[in-house]
Amino acid sequence: MTKGFLEKSGEFEVTTFTSAVDAIKDLETTSYDVLISDYEMPALDGIEFLKRLRGKGIDTPFIIFSGRGREDVLIEAINNGADFYLQKGGKPKAQFAELENMIRQSVSRKMAEKELKKSEERYRAVFESQTELICRFLPNGTIIFANDAFCNYYGIAYDALIGHKLNHDVPEEEIPFLKRHFSDLTPDDPVGDVEHRVILPNGEVRWQQWSDRAIFDDSGKLSEFQSVGRAVTQQKLMQIDLQEKVNYVQALMDTMPAPVFYRDTKGIYHDCNRAFEELVGLSKAEIIGKTIHDFFEKDLADHYAMMDQKIVDNPHVQLYEYEINNAKGERSDVLFSKTARFAADGTVDGIVGVIMDISERKKMERELIEEVNFVQALKDTIPAPVFYRDVNGIYHDCNLAF
Repeated sequence: MTKGFLEKSGEFEVTTFTSAVDAIKDLETTSYDVLISDYEMPALDGIEFLKRLRGKGIDTPFIIFSGRGREDVLIEAINNGADFYLQKGGKPKAQFAELENMIRQSVSRKMAEKELKKSEERYRAVFESQTELICRFLPNGTIIFANDAFCNYYGIAYDALIGHKLNHDVPEEEIPFLKRHFSDLTPDDPVGDVEHRVILPNGEVRWQQWSDRAIFDDSGKLSEFQSVGRAVTQQKLMQIDLQEKVNYVQALMDTMPAPVFYRDTKGIYHDCNRAFEELVGLSKAEIIGKTIHDFFEKDLADHYAMMDQKIVDNPHVQLYEYEINNAKGERSDVLFSKTARFAADGTVDGIVGVIMDISERKKMERELIEEVNFVQALKDTIPAPVFYRDVNGIYHDCNLAF
């Protein structure tokens, strides 16, 4: 009768068995969307039937459709994994409408569970395929999920990691910084990035970068953290080494009394030393990003640009003397020593220059020339011939009378 009612609409296809034993044999090779069972049956009752199915790992939705209405039977059915319990009796039309509704709900729920399981499997597959370190942990630090990359990085098996706190230390001076990092994550701003060191059980110090997300429940209470990280020890050590070299070069530049600068092929300044700051009367922050046309008159700036272009076109060490004004408006004679700076691809990407003050030397040269001119004029006023020759008889000087 039940088969007839359910198949009447064409929505369901029903197979019937006269005993639970026959149904168990059939279920070894056939699968169904829903199982509907009576309670009182020969050989196996509905509860025992359900227990055996669940014991075999068959989790097909199970509905008990029975004339028995005892509360103990209902409780036992639910406790053993029954999805619904429907008591026979009453008007058949309403009763079978209710049964159809239970079937639909059971199928929908099972499909949702399957989709959720597939989604979780895909989610885990995606996480496991990542080279980044991925984990989730409770506010007290207990790990509740970790991908293979995370386990392999720390050399800990998944089962030994889950439910435990990670056994590594953070340098003491970085602990307050990390506490602030996690406490700053809020429901309005739940994501933050952090870089820090860890000390492994073997004493090795490593650098890591993490993107942490705080997860809150509906009431706004923190429930867990999800972190995605990567090992950056090699990059960090290279960065530290590079910074040390940069600091060394900068210190070396700042000890030089001569102004030093670096500007690109467009004339934009990118670096300089303290002596250059004093020369132009500006701080490095005010110099960087400015061009030669920001500091010098057009004719002088155009001259510098032209000389720079010669180095770009034909890289070489360029030496030439020039007169410039310093920040105080004082005129100085200087010697420019400039050369090309090469990019990684071998092209010229800028000019490095040193400006040496040669005012004293130029002053001495002018004074010497003036002295020589004075002596020559003095000799030329003498009416008697005057000469100077070396021991080999070679003449080196004389006056007009000679």
